[in-house]
Amino acid sequence: MAKIIGRGRTSDVLEYSQDKVLKLFHEEFNWVARDEYDFARLVRSLDLAAPEVYELIELEGRKGIVYEFIDGKSMLDEILAAPSQIKAFARLLASVHWSIHSRSNDTLVPVREMLRDRIGQAGDITEEEKETIYAYLEKLPDGNSICHFDFHPLNILIGPGLKATVIDWITVCRGSPFADVCRTSLIITAAKAPRDRPLISRLIITLFKKRLNSLYLSEYRKLSGCKKKDIDQWKLPVAAARLAENIPEEKDYLMKIVRKGVKKAA
Repeated sequence: MAKIIGRGRTSDVLEYSQDKVLKLFHEEFNWVARDEYDFARLVRSLDLAAPEVYELIELEGRKGIVYEFIDGKSMLDEILAAPSQIKAFARLLASVHWSIHSRSNDTLVPVREMLRDRIGQAGDITEEEKETIYAYLEKLPDGNSICHFDFHPLNILIGPGLKATVIDWITVCRGSPFADVCRTSLIITAAKAPRDRPLISRLIITLFKKRLNSLYLSEYRKLSGCKKKDIDQWKLPVAAARLAENIPEEKDYLMKIVRKGVKKAA
């Protein structure tokens, strides 16, 4: 098998050729491959900042997608290497996100539907709480912007000249762009530094994540003209939906947001 150059919860990334990589799914996630392949083709057809996608293959019982090789590091790694440049990276994070939101598409699943489905899968929330969240969700504004919905520094590759390429479009949907921004903000603030990272990296992540989030939100509001409340109103359903991903180190943080939001919405 080719050299593994990246590992994730659902897949490995392997060298495939000089200018291509293979995202090879673990067998239990083979079902994801077709959806991601179709979404990746759609995203490329809309000329968004995404890698070229070539083919869907099977290797030793595992489904895989052949992508363009992007010569760059994740934005997270770039921030860790140069934390003094965090303001520039926050501005880039916001501008790339806003450029995605400037596009629309009628064929993608609505963000409201995606959130409702995930809230239903969240085992830490009572049925009564879920009903309150569903009712609250229905009152939130619609939209038709393309939303990445897993947009964060690990899913953005930075190449020469600060060229950004966004990867992992499996959660792409359509709806209010502020729901997408709210999720990005939540991921940044809730995230814990991976234990396999060096101590200095973990300290930087812990110390700088709030700063990154604040700068990102400030820049996004400037670009979009939205207000803080436009984003904050999505916290309850976005946090509740995030609980369905069962990330232990985030549970307490998310539950505080959910319980506070449910109490206010009831």
